[in-house]
Amino acid sequence: MARSQEYAILVLLESTAGATQVLRHRREHLRGIAQSFGMNRQMTAIVRTRKMKMKMKTEKRRKKKHDHAPKSLTFGHLAVLLWRCKWE
Repeated sequence: MARSQEYAILVLLESTAGATQVLRHRREHLRGIAQSFGMNRQMTAIVRTRKMKMKMKTEKRRKKKHDHAPKSLTFGHLAVLLWRCKWE
C-alpha cells in the first residue's frame, strides 16, 4: 500500500465516530506505520486519543495567555533602536 493511502486511512480512522476505541486497539499498529513514515512526532499526534488532543489544546491556550514576549519588531522598538544608534 502506498504511504499516502496509509495516511488517508489514519485520518479516516481518526474522523470516524468510534475513533477512540479503534485507536486504542490499533495504537501499536498505527505507531508502526508512523515510524515507517519517518516522521514520528507528527504521526503519533494523529494516534493520540481525542481526550489527549483536548488536553494539549488547553495547555497551548494557557501557554499563549502567559507568553507576553513581543512576536516581532514593532514600530516603537524600531524607533528606540534607531535612536540608540544615533546617540552611540
